[in-house]
Amino acid sequence: MFRSALLTLALAACSSGGDSGSTQPPVTQSIGLQLSASSGTVARGASGTATLTLSRVGGYAGTVALTAENLPAGVTATFTPASLSGSAASATVVFNVGTTATAGSSTITIRAAGSGVTAATATYALSVPAPAVTLTAGSGAASIVVGGSATVPITIMRSNGFTDAVALAATGLPAGVTATFTPATIAAGSTTSTLTLIVAGTATPGASTVTISASGTGVTTQTASLALTLTAAATPAVAVAATPAAVSIVAGASGTTAIAVSRTGGFAGDVTLALEGAPAGVTGTFSANPVLSAATASTLTISTAGTAAPGMYNLTVRATGTGVTAATTTVAVTITAAPGITISTTPATVTVAAGSAVTTAVTITRLGGFAADVALAATGLPAGVSASFAPAALTGATLTSTLTLTSTTGAAVGASTVTVTASGTGVTAQTAAIALTVSAAPAYSLAATATTLVQGATSTSTVTVTRTGGFAGAVNLTIAGLPSGVSAVFTPAAVTGTSATVTFTAAANATTGAFSATITGTATGLANVTTGVSGSVTASGGGGGGSIAWRFCDPTDLPLFFAFRNGTSGAWTRVTAGANNTYSFSLSGLGSVAIARPLENGVASVAVYNLTATEMASTALQECTTNPPGKTLNGSFANLGAGQTGNAYLSGGIGTATGPATTFSMANVGDGLGDLLAFRFSTTIGAGFIPSLTPDRVVLRRNVNYAANSTMPVIDFTGAESFAPSTATYTTTGIGAGEISQSITSFVTSNGTSGSFLFGSLLGGTGTNTVYGVPSNRLATGDFHLVFSTSSAQDGNTTRGVFQYNRELANRTIALGGLLTTPTVVTAGTAPYVRLRASGPWQAEYNDALGVTFSQAGQGTSRAWTISSSRAFYGAAGTYSEEIPDLSGVSGFDNTWGLRSGVSTTTSMTASGGITGTIGVASEGSSWRFAARTSTITP
Repeated sequence: MFRSALLTLALAACSSGGDSGSTQPPVTQSIGLQLSASSGTVARGASGTATLTLSRVGGYAGTVALTAENLPAGVTATFTPASLSGSAASATVVFNVGTTATAGSSTITIRAAGSGVTAATATYALSVPAPAVTLTAGSGAASIVVGGSATVPITIMRSNGFTDAVALAATGLPAGVTATFTPATIAAGSTTSTLTLIVAGTATPGASTVTISASGTGVTTQTASLALTLTAAATPAVAVAATPAAVSIVAGASGTTAIAVSRTGGFAGDVTLALEGAPAGVTGTFSANPVLSAATASTLTISTAGTAAPGMYNLTVRATGTGVTAATTTVAVTITAAPGITISTTPATVTVAAGSAVTTAVTITRLGGFAADVALAATGLPAGVSASFAPAALTGATLTSTLTLTSTTGAAVGASTVTVTASGTGVTAQTAAIALTVSAAPAYSLAATATTLVQGATSTSTVTVTRTGGFAGAVNLTIAGLPSGVSAVFTPAAVTGTSATVTFTAAANATTGAFSATITGTATGLANVTTGVSGSVTASGGGGGGSIAWRFCDPTDLPLFFAFRNGTSGAWTRVTAGANNTYSFSLSGLGSVAIARPLENGVASVAVYNLTATEMASTALQECTTNPPGKTLNGSFANLGAGQTGNAYLSGGIGTATGPATTFSMANVGDGLGDLLAFRFSTTIGAGFIPSLTPDRVVLRRNVNYAANSTMPVIDFTGAESFAPSTATYTTTGIGAGEISQSITSFVTSNGTSGSFLFGSLLGGTGTNTVYGVPSNRLATGDFHLVFSTSSAQDGNTTRGVFQYNRELANRTIALGGLLTTPTVVTAGTAPYVRLRASGPWQAEYNDALGVTFSQAGQGTSRAWTISSSRAFYGAAGTYSEEIPDLSGVSGFDNTWGLRSGVSTTTSMTASGGITGTIGVASEGSSWRFAARTSTITP
């Protein structure tokens, strides 16, 4: 067909004008080649196609072979058909790019070659792109709460023939954040993974950029950015609220309030509720407790007992849960009283004596608006006791009734419980208990000891008042039936305590012989009580005149017996009292005096003095100084703190009080002008629980003479008359091993005041002691400090000491003497009473005076004999012999005053020496030593 067409075209050309007869040259056969596309891009593993069009010229109909030249490595070309024959003019070429083909651009030549014609070519620009992967990280942003986590979807796309696995990685993570890919490598054929980001609780909130990378063999690593924001974790919390927040409840009833629980910050746990601050009688329960994680409410029921006290109370509801701070809310609960009454008695404990009556107040309280009448009744009354109320019913505003309990004289004595009941309509009856004791009827009895009188002398008897049935009134004493010439005085005449002293005085012409008098006691409201007192009056034994006058000024300490002996041997002569209780006698040189005195809680105390006439006269004059007539004063301290003690001294009397108490009574105060001295001190407990006394203020009040039984002006330790004490250190030498030393200070004035006070450690020191006294600028003429320094064995059996007068306190050293030689103690006689003798050598350092006391102790049977002798009495003798004299033949001496056989007797021997000045007379530097030793003997 192709050739036929060409021929037709040629013939037409020949038949159209022109030179006829000219000849055309023959057409050269050839082929041409065109491609449908001159270029293409084919990825590895893929193929590209192009269409080839072959043009045949000059009638060429040969077979044309198709080939591809300059193919890059890994690329093949396939022609369909591989050759064109005849008139075939079209073919398809497929470029197959292998998976290992080299990426890049190349020009492939397509050649069409046929026999007899020049080959035709066309070029095809082939581009093989490099393998690639793309990466996508979710939305590109993630926000995570600190302590939480998040996931990010990771997607890859493979291109250009890439099919291998892709490894994933994350960089740029902030501190505390970890990243995990699942899977970490995306296998061939898969395109997704999951990135999990976990944020620790310690991570810092803020923004950062995390880089996600995807890498594989033969491909360029690809990255994607993830904008990561860490936000602070919300605090888990719980809150609680009550609705209503105020509840009013009548005592005995209950009320409710709704409790709402809210959770925030991710808290989802159970919540436990508790009610706090509930007063007595109020309780609370929750309908749900704990409030489970899925719930938010509970109901609080508040229950009150009938005894709950009315008032407004703020109760706290506390909500707690694991990991959260407790939350609270307040419920205001008002409790109103239920209608009712209460009852009380004042006093609730009473004592009534048989035959008398006692009252107590019965008081009710109305509650909850109760206003009706309240009836009163008493039950449980013991036999013989009746009760009455005034009024018997309490109406309106009357809230108190007086209950009178009346006891007959025949009522049984003992304790019982009386129940008082208050009742009213519509309320529960209430009761109160009264502890009632029926005591015996008030009464008392009297008893008096016998007495022995000597004409012209005095004696005493003790009247004992025994009280029963609670009797505490004053008993007025009188006496009748005394013999002629005998009188009696009671001290006190009105007894408020348990005893009185009767002082009998016999005139010189009093009727002698035994007598029995009657003592009568009268007391308000009671019958008179009597007791007998027996006695005897004996004739005066002689004496009663002489140069030595021994006067007794203390009416409570008058002698039972007084006798003297002129010389060192011979008969004893009894002396009776003259005017003003003065006993007069004479000594020609040496002599002895024996004085028997009453002994408190005992039989008698007998003192024997062996002295020269001059020494005896001096000793007699000191009697009223040592034992002056006494009076009683009252006083008080100001600015005496708790635990502090005040001591006051005046003319032989001592008063004391320890804070918070401030008042005191001072007995046995000598009459006449005196100087009042007072100290304030504190007590501390030191090592070994040994107390120590430290004074800080002193009051010195001069020239006072307060009336008997009066109250002296207040002693103010911070007032104008107060001052700080002076101090000095006294060092005692010669202390034996294990001995305890003390320094005791006395302050004496020209007015006769003498206060003795021990300050510092009560168990003494080891030789150095601080003494306290009156400063120099406070001293007056005649004032002296007397410091008494001692050292004693711990068993108390031996003691040594030094007395020294000094006007002013100053640091001083005191030297002790040696131990006293142990005396020989024997029984010199046993009838009609025991007579003991202590003997031994005089010691050079204790060569001035000595004394011995023989004492027998016993409740009501104590006896004591003291024998005191001067060195002058013994003359030049090198030994002493202190013996109880036999006074049994002397008129008026009672042999029962003597010591008893078979009774343990304490012997206390004391000797003194080194005297400078006169013992007991204050002068600058005067001093004397003494030593004492104690032992026991059973005669």
